[in-house]
Parts: sequence; C-alpha cells; structure tokens
Amino acid sequence: HSMKCKIIDMRWMAPIDTEALMKELAGDKSVLIVDECRKTGSWSEWMAAAIVENIDPLPKIKIVTADDCFIPLGQAAAAGLPSRDEIVQASLMLTNRV
Repeated sequence: HSMKCKIIDMRWMAPIDTEALMKELAGDKSVLIVDECRKTGSWSEWMAAAIVENIDPLPKIKIVTADDCFIPLGQAAAAGLPSRDEIVQASLMLTNRV
C-alpha cells in the first residue's frame, strides 16, 4: 500500500511560528504527531490543542509518544520511545487502513 504524507520536523522550528504551522496543516484530513516526550505534559499536547483551537474543519489527530514513566538511563533510555511499528500502525489507523 502506498500513502501520501507531509512531514514537518518540528525539532528545527524554534521559536515555533504557530500561525505558519497552522496554515501548513489547514486542509489536511489527518495529522499524526510523533513525540519522544511523555504522553502527559508534553509538546504533543500543545500541538494537538493548537490544532483544535485554530483549524476548521478539524483533521483527525493521532498522537504517538513515549510512555508515561520514569526517565530511564543507559541502554534503557530508548525503551519508552515510540517505535517504528507504533508510528506505522497509527498512520494506518488515521487513513482507515486498519
């Protein structure tokens, strides 16, 4: 299956131009937010709220984040991060392919 998507790498947008970002997302049917931070109190929560407040009609939104847990050290540091499989599954769910 093929899938057309737009990728916006937010790591390089600082400070974030909210107006420009919302203009870029306007008209998209779905938005997948992938965040290495925890589910609670993270950047992805801000982005979802900004989309809800600023975009009409509202796209479907799915968030894939790290687990809400303690911050692991050493080799375990990546244990709670979103995996490739989680991202692919979320993308397929947004496009009703699952």
